[in-house]
Amino acid sequence: MPIQLDTAVNLPASSSWQPSIVRSADLTGKFAALWLSQRILRIVRFFDRVFYSSPYGPKNDPLARNLKPIDPIPLSQLETVADESSAVLLNGSVNHCDDIQGMLTHLKTRLNRHSRVVLVLYNPYWKNLASALGFPFWKRSFPPTPVITRIALECLSDLSGYDVALHEPVLQFPYRWFGLGLVINIVLSLTPGVRWIFARASLAILRPRLPERESPTVSLLLPVRNELGNLTPLMDALSKIASHKLEVIFIEGGSKDGSWEGIQNILTRYRGPMKLQALQQTGRGKADAVRLGAQRASGTLIVIFDTDLTVPVDRLPLFWEAYQRGHGDFLNGSRLVYPCEKGAMQFLNRLGNIFFARALSRVLGNPISDSLCGTKAFPRAFRSAMVRWRKEFGDNFDPFGDFELLFSAARMGVGITNIPIRYLSRTYGTTNISRFLHGWMLLKMTVSGYVKTRMFQW
Repeated sequence: MPIQLDTAVNLPASSSWQPSIVRSADLTGKFAALWLSQRILRIVRFFDRVFYSSPYGPKNDPLARNLKPIDPIPLSQLETVADESSAVLLNGSVNHCDDIQGMLTHLKTRLNRHSRVVLVLYNPYWKNLASALGFPFWKRSFPPTPVITRIALECLSDLSGYDVALHEPVLQFPYRWFGLGLVINIVLSLTPGVRWIFARASLAILRPRLPERESPTVSLLLPVRNELGNLTPLMDALSKIASHKLEVIFIEGGSKDGSWEGIQNILTRYRGPMKLQALQQTGRGKADAVRLGAQRASGTLIVIFDTDLTVPVDRLPLFWEAYQRGHGDFLNGSRLVYPCEKGAMQFLNRLGNIFFARALSRVLGNPISDSLCGTKAFPRAFRSAMVRWRKEFGDNFDPFGDFELLFSAARMGVGITNIPIRYLSRTYGTTNISRFLHGWMLLKMTVSGYVKTRMFQW
């Protein structure tokens, strides 16, 4: 079925932008359209529904014809659905609008918490350069084009009530040139600075800031392996923040100190408002435990918390309070802001944590202050999309689970917010982490992620 394109984004009456079809050469050539569409598909295909709008007519919009696998819906049919994730794809709309803030503000009234606005932005400087050089396909007269720099996009998004979850160049060279264009795009996309200077287009994902009226229901996932001595102190601390909106899920995996029996005793004795359940892993590792717990979670917000008690339990409300206020949708704990308790983190471990935080910030294009903290939170509405993303990106990419969650959250534009927390020393048991072996594995994952996201713009 052919794609029906809206020619407007239903702007308020105060805007002078005319939604008539624009004859534009913003996107020229089959190669450019294919390159852009493949990058866009790697984001929007994980959403429940995709809505599309463009100021170009079907004949002038080769990008739309490459999006057929996702069957996008005309933007006029957009309706707010509370628990559904949707992507609103605006191809070139910002380039032909004289009231971008009004457009985004009006669009926000039709979005829910889990919606994302995906903008395809074309570089107006390329149009000016091509016109000056006398390229034949630029000799037609075009309407004035706003100059949307990265700073301008940040300002307009902030004023309209959005956060820029992701913004990156996606097309440095728009021509195939017998396969040489592919090589040029890959080389330029790996070159710092140059990747933006030569960018023919960029892709931005906006997260609407929409606070919740009530505090969310929370599913707290507690991976357990040889943590028997921490179970009673953990439950004592949880009882101080307990409520009927808190669900606690223990996921035990191969303990040799009687942790499973300890969990069963807790479930038998507990009398309180929290809902408790316990699961046993058939697989191995923390990533497998988190996946199992997330499948059984019923809360609006899924929170992952290590049972070694190296993070104070009373800091957990910071995560669902930040979510309720709309500060973020993927909340990542950061242990590198406040001073650590003596003996909590060895010097080499701290250096490694700082290195991987900086490395992933560069790879993902999101500021991450601590990539290996075990305390994280994200909406259950995004779980299925993150699962689909993991299966396509690589099921065995991350045996620990931290990188896997951060990569999927960043690349799908969930929006990462860092929550500073204190880091304490263990009082029971020993760490399950091998500094050098696991450090080497993390380094390989970082390099693999860099190749996939930078070279092939996954």
